[in-house]
Amino acid sequence: MSSRDVSAARRVAAAAFCALAALALGGCFRPLYAGAAGASVADELRAIDVKPVQGRLGHYVVDDLALELDGTGEPAAAKYSLEVTLKESQRTPTADSVTGRATSATTVVVATYRLLQPGVEAPLVAGRAIETADYDLFAQRFANLRAQRDAEIRAARSIAGQVSTRLAAYFATRRGPA
Repeated sequence: MSSRDVSAARRVAAAAFCALAALALGGCFRPLYAGAAGASVADELRAIDVKPVQGRLGHYVVDDLALELDGTGEPAAAKYSLEVTLKESQRTPTADSVTGRATSATTVVVATYRLLQPGVEAPLVAGRAIETADYDLFAQRFANLRAQRDAEIRAARSIAGQVSTRLAAYFATRRGPA
């Protein structure tokens, strides 16, 4: 058998192995929003009432969570409540070596969340989401304020995405009725 025939046989065997592996593992994966326990994940997410959070950053997070959890705008009966607490800090990681002025800053947001259900003492889901957003600093004070606010908005959007994905994963893997 020539080396050309051997390499062709190896390629055919590798392709056959990959096809068999894909068929064997095909039933192992389920889409996140496929639903579980008789209710769809989207319906469960829509039934979450997000409690207000103080401050400008809290406003951004609550608005983004409302959009992530229920983007339809249709009212739904709340079966769960979501409590979020936020901690924000600013860091200036780089400075100009000549002037000593900071040239960039980082907004760090830590969100602690708990999904509660009436009549159940322990939270159904609890966790923390952490996000950082960098921005440049300029000589103009108002430009710095706008850059910081844009960083807060980016961080809030990311925090809302992290929390909603974790809640969707909880509802997708939950066993039994709510």
